[in-house]
Amino acid sequence: DVAEIDVNKRDDEDFSIILSKENDNISFELQSALLSSNVNYSQDKMRSWVSIMLSYKANSLIGENITNLSEYGLDNPKYVVNIKMIDGTTHKVSIGNDTYDKAFVYVMFDDNNNVYTIANIKGLNASFNPIDFIDSSVFKLDYKNIQTVKFERSTDGYSLTATCSVNDTGEPEYYIVSPFEIKSSSTFAHIINNAAKLDIGKYLELSDEQISSYGLDNPTFHFNFTMNNSLCQSV
Repeated sequence: DVAEIDVNKRDDEDFSIILSKENDNISFELQSALLSSNVNYSQDKMRSWVSIMLSYKANSLIGENITNLSEYGLDNPKYVVNIKMIDGTTHKVSIGNDTYDKAFVYVMFDDNNNVYTIANIKGLNASFNPIDFIDSSVFKLDYKNIQTVKFERSTDGYSLTATCSVNDTGEPEYYIVSPFEIKSSSTFAHIINNAAKLDIGKYLELSDEQISSYGLDNPTFHFNFTMNNSLCQSV
């Protein structure tokens, strides 16, 4: 029954997640001025975020009809979450200061001036930016579609090219074809398999001037995968 969740931030860019339903499948669209055009945003991460932000269980009621909301950071909330329903109604959650132990945040529902504490995960989720929704599977190749892989190491100019095939158990096997011909070792296969399926540990936005400080102007290792459709993927 939910159509959209908007997060309005006091000190940062707002964002929204739009929900669409088709044949019992729900998809999510992230909207924000901070979106990057060259990355993918994870449906699973948005689904998890929406699930957390749709349910609220109060830890305690601080007071009813409170007039001095500034004590709780609710006179000018850090975050205002608007949950818009398909029928046009909207539920509003105002999120203010953390409690002294940082375990909870002060909240108010639909501007009724009753102040509650709830788990701080709501405040943490409301603080998200598009970068937090980026698909961590930044590089995931299908072994069946790999024709060749070239491995290069800049420290000594070492270079190997290998073909890839998939055995009956679905595991990839590599055969080195240059500069010599031999079945690859398990160590080489492990290195290539890790390169073919990379997850993001941390996402950094770097300027051209900062690339060299991370060693990416002249990478130590370079993997170039040629796929069966002749397209190349490199890391």
